[in-house]
Amino acid sequence: MTHRTRVNGLKAIVLSAFFLLLFVAARCGAQDFSTGVRGGTSFNNGDQRFYQAEAFARINPPSWRWDFCTNWYLLPEADFAAGCLTDGHTDGFIGSLGPVIEIGTVKFPVNVEFGFSPTYMSRYHYGAKDFGQSWQFTSHIGLNWDVTKHFTIGWRMQHMSNGGLAEPNGGLDTQMLSFSLKF
Repeated sequence: MTHRTRVNGLKAIVLSAFFLLLFVAARCGAQDFSTGVRGGTSFNNGDQRFYQAEAFARINPPSWRWDFCTNWYLLPEADFAAGCLTDGHTDGFIGSLGPVIEIGTVKFPVNVEFGFSPTYMSRYHYGAKDFGQSWQFTSHIGLNWDVTKHFTIGWRMQHMSNGGLAEPNGGLDTQMLSFSLKF
């Protein structure tokens, strides 16, 4: 299988997941729901570079929002993601589900988020890289810019590892760029 075929396959999977989540949101008349795509590349694995692309959905009921000080808020959310991880030679499914906390101010369209998610990988051997087991933990911190009321661009740095539950515990640090639609 050529690199181009793999990349096209990754695009098809992520876009399919994105449109499926978009359809579910529209069908359910979901409010306070966002869906989008994100992708990025690793920066800590020497010569072996990893690429990750995924579709995600986020539920953020306003009843969970906590307003504090003057014009500041804290918003707990639930984040679900499904996509692909590749090193250019080996491809695998990656999925996660976990909480995210968003902190921002109502007067400025940029907010900070951080989260922690249990993560499942369909494979944990990628060439010389061994992640130790299929179950991992992903933590992240990021910035989101609400370009409009319904469109957000985000950037995040994330770390994924098995938390020492298996040997080796080869972690992966990734920078991700995201685009999402809010309903």
